[in-house]
Amino acid sequence: MNLLGSFIGLVATVLINPGGRFGVLSLYGADRLTSAGKLSMVDIFPDFLRNLVPDNILKTLLYSTVTTYTPVESVLNTNGTTNVTVFYQRTVGVTSGPNILGILVSSLVLGIIAGSRDEKTRPLIALAEAVTEVMTVLIEKTVSLLPIAMISLIASAVARMSSLEQSLVSLAMFVATSAAYLAVIALIVLPVFYLIVLRRNLFHVYAAITTPLLTAFSLTSSLIALPDLFKACDRLGVIPQVVRTIAPFLTSFNANGSAAFIASAVCFTAQVIGHPLNVAQLIGIG
Repeated sequence: MNLLGSFIGLVATVLINPGGRFGVLSLYGADRLTSAGKLSMVDIFPDFLRNLVPDNILKTLLYSTVTTYTPVESVLNTNGTTNVTVFYQRTVGVTSGPNILGILVSSLVLGIIAGSRDEKTRPLIALAEAVTEVMTVLIEKTVSLLPIAMISLIASAVARMSSLEQSLVSLAMFVATSAAYLAVIALIVLPVFYLIVLRRNLFHVYAAITTPLLTAFSLTSSLIALPDLFKACDRLGVIPQVVRTIAPFLTSFNANGSAAFIASAVCFTAQVIGHPLNVAQLIGIG
């Protein structure tokens, strides 16, 4: 489904062409564009395994393992001629931000072990339930501040624009493109898939999970919508143990909208800087 979502986002961006209609290269600082080493599957797959099995459970709350390429200059003097060659050195380091994959896997393993030892692990289970309740209340309070946060982010972005009218027109086209492919995914693709598999109407589920849907749509992390999603699924009669085990994984990895947005954003950036994409590059992005 992620692959299908990225394909839909890419097709919509190519057809509407939101970045190619306006000369907005200067808005994003063309003089700051630099080349960098490219990640390949040789780097991505080992990073996936490193994050899947973390060496420190506590570290997963703060950092993720990632492969980076650092530019290194090599100066060679030959017959009075100085040649400078830049190559990229691969290093494995960490980046700020929680390792969601490692957290989910560690939590799943600990939960399975704790659930198999009822009496001795009951304090650990009670602690996990207490932490969950505290985080639920904290997230609810944080979500109530979203309007102020959104206004602040928009104001900060607008203040950095050198050409306000041109920027807003281009970004409005990109937002319209995003709304178009998200509507296709949410109103056509998912309901049809749901109908084929379960022979049921997905729009009834949409009506029951309106609050978590709006929360996930407004934030960069869908995990913040989990408390509301748990409550909505409980009202729908879904088994709580199933929801609390499966929902975090699906929320993190079955991200159709995020996949569509990433593919669309890459294509939009290429349109903005005037870099044409051939069919092979479009397939690679998708």
